[in-house]
Amino acid sequence: MLFEFGSKSSFKNYINKAIRSLQTKDYTTAQEQIKHAILENYNAPEVHNLLGILAELTGDASMACKHYRAAYALDPTYKPVSRNLERITSMYSRIGNENPDFGDKP
Repeated sequence: MLFEFGSKSSFKNYINKAIRSLQTKDYTTAQEQIKHAILENYNAPEVHNLLGILAELTGDASMACKHYRAAYALDPTYKPVSRNLERITSMYSRIGNENPDFGDKP
């Protein structure tokens, strides 16, 4: 008998809850939701993008870059991570000056 770990809709629900939590600065809840999303699909660029945003918002620019690069490696066509990576690595960028791209808008 095969067991499914989850569904596409539960993955999206975790991602959406993590985005809302990041936007309201509820980093503990965001981290929990991201952990659930990772269990659903570790190789999704959305997960690593959100981990990058979490790291960035909590002041760890180095870890943010690592997660953004991981997301980019998984899917170079995922535009939110391209924008976040470009923004955070820009020589004129300062963490917290611009809003990160959560990937929640088309």
